[in-house]
Amino acid sequence: MSVSALNEFVVLELFGPAAVQFLQGQVSADVEALHQGASAEAFLLEPNGKTVSLMRLYRESDDRIWMIVDANALDATVVRLRKFMIRTKATLETRNDLFVLHLESTNRSELPSQVNVIATGPPLMNLYPGEMLIVSDLASEAVSELQSESELALQEWYRIASCYPKFGTELDLDSVPASFPDLIDRAVSFTKGCYVGQELVERMDSRDSSAPFAFRAAKISLDDPSSHLNRSLVGAQIQLSGELAGVVTSFSSARLDSSDAAFPVAILKLKRKFLKRPVYDVGIGDLQVGSCTFIGSQR
Repeated sequence: MSVSALNEFVVLELFGPAAVQFLQGQVSADVEALHQGASAEAFLLEPNGKTVSLMRLYRESDDRIWMIVDANALDATVVRLRKFMIRTKATLETRNDLFVLHLESTNRSELPSQVNVIATGPPLMNLYPGEMLIVSDLASEAVSELQSESELALQEWYRIASCYPKFGTELDLDSVPASFPDLIDRAVSFTKGCYVGQELVERMDSRDSSAPFAFRAAKISLDDPSSHLNRSLVGAQIQLSGELAGVVTSFSSARLDSSDAAFPVAILKLKRKFLKRPVYDVGIGDLQVGSCTFIGSQR
């Protein structure tokens, strides 16, 4: 099937005459620059610059914005936004009637019958082929059909290859945007006006300062691809010349039924001083099991 439901994401809606102006001062993306139907990634930060959540913004109309958020970060996101909404002429709601789908192509013939497509945009995971859909009128049994084991496994492969952080795994309330170099250019506007948490982001960028560690996507080359280690590399050590450089936080093995997902991938949590090295060793304890190279930019 070429369409799958992103069950780990929910849709928040902010609407009202002050919705866009309010959100412009809250997130790292330039909300006011979004025309109707446009979307952008953004960080929601605390005043100290720590990350609350990563979201995809979608401007549904002049006074209505949808925010696609990791379900595990929903409560923290709602609490953080409401904290600054005093006397703001806008309403924040969770849209439990809306669902986020990924379609591998522009052919919608495989969509469940009666489903109503109300918005489209680039996929959340930037390497995922096709498009993202926001839909309504999706029956619960249809959601289950769109969450088969194989589809969920393929979603996870693309999430990891795209270095899209999962809340509670790569991203938490102590994270800073600089820990996600592959996202900075897409999720942060350095030309918009002030927003909450901006000071730390701008200061680190202007000084070309790195976070103590950063997350990078990598292609894994295993010494023995048939080994059981192919399924259990989360927590494996990343080493360089025998020195601990970081750890694997997420891992997905190669998908034999997909030409795109033809090799194992991982998200690495790396110490700052090792970020510019081209090749690393992968080990479990004292046992070297393979090597890895970066996927994506070298920002």
